Amino acid sequence: MSARIRVTAALLLALSIGLQWAVLQSVAWAGMFLRFSQRDSVATALVKTFDGQHPCQLCKVVRAGCQQDSTPAAPVSGKLKWASVDLFCLPVSWSPSPRLGAVRIVTDSVVLHDRRQRPLLPPPRCA
Repeated sequence: MSARIRVTAALLLALSIGLQWAVLQSVAWAGMFLRFSQRDSVATALVKTFDGQHPCQLCKVVRAGCQQDSTPAAPVSGKLKWASVDLFCLPVSWSPSPRLGAVRIVTDSVVLHDRRQRPLLPPPRCA
């Protein structure tokens, strides 16, 4: 795969998980710290940067963008209602068993137990 395709895929992945907001917020904090540290002490600049009471314009843009990204999507309607149903996962519950650290996993039709005993050595032979 060429480097251009890899870079494009990495950028698209970063945008799809919202990494741009973290990068922009980091840039905003760095700029705020530099601006505050020119007038105040380093400790005061750090407090002003991260207290949320002195947001810069970029911080406001990041906050608005994050809120816009976190708004729920419109409900699915029409023929695509089945798309919201998870068809492949069975409901799973777990509960601790009397043995410390053992977990019992229960699905609709299968009960799985962990195994704490070591296998027999040498393995038993069929007769």
